[in-house]
Amino acid sequence: NGMSKTPSSLFVEGPSDDTKPDYENIHGPLGKTMDTVFMKLFRSKMAEKVGVDSQLPQDDYQGLMELTAAMNARYSDRQVVQKLAQDVLVSLFPSWMPPQYKILFSKPFPKFSSRMNAWPTKST
Repeated sequence: NGMSKTPSSLFVEGPSDDTKPDYENIHGPLGKTMDTVFMKLFRSKMAEKVGVDSQLPQDDYQGLMELTAAMNARYSDRQVVQKLAQDVLVSLFPSWMPPQYKILFSKPFPKFSSRMNAWPTKST
């Protein structure tokens, strides 16, 4: 068929399936219900920006990945994709909050601020 075999020495075996975390019982500090609310809100905002959505349920992570793939397929320019993602994140907050973030959180509460910034990304 013209395809050459890849040497098995190029692959590293991953961990066994029995070490896989139970993702159903992993949630953020506000609980599973709030994780679901945030997932649905984020996905609906992202679908608005991209102009399409997955047929999977709103709280389904795979649906979010399908939406992300659609965004990347629709916009080949990385800067456009980054701008869309930033717009989605900014749209999750009241319009007055992003410009005031430094005054309200970063300067008076640097440790809290860094944790607040890291929290949404730790589950992605």
